Amino acid sequence: MSYDDNSALVGDVSREALSSLDSWKIRMNPKGYGLAYRVGRKRAFIDSEGRPAELFIYFSKPIAEKNRPLRVAEVRRVEEALHTAVCMAANGLAQHYQRVIVATAFPPEYMLRELDETLGKTE
Repeated sequence: MSYDDNSALVGDVSREALSSLDSWKIRMNPKGYGLAYRVGRKRAFIDSEGRPAELFIYFSKPIAEKNRPLRVAEVRRVEEALHTAVCMAANGLAQHYQRVIVATAFPPEYMLRELDETLGKTE
């Protein structure tokens, strides 16, 4: 992925380490390209300055309709849309939480398996 992968910042993203984890959501454009994403949350996350914060992690993966190649130009468009959405979410969350951190990360293996299962059900 070319977007910033903040795995080092967010640390452990096992199911047990997350306070909550949304189900996969899929958004496709009319051209057959899109994004699968889900949000994980860590309560009482300790930031780099040693202060507690709420951490929201956007896990995402660009996708394409079955038998359609995932082209670089489309991946860039999807990543730009993700960046915009994450920035908007961060602004909204900052109004509800005293200390909030919003990050993106590539989904770990167990999430990718779940995504494959989800896509298998929707195709």
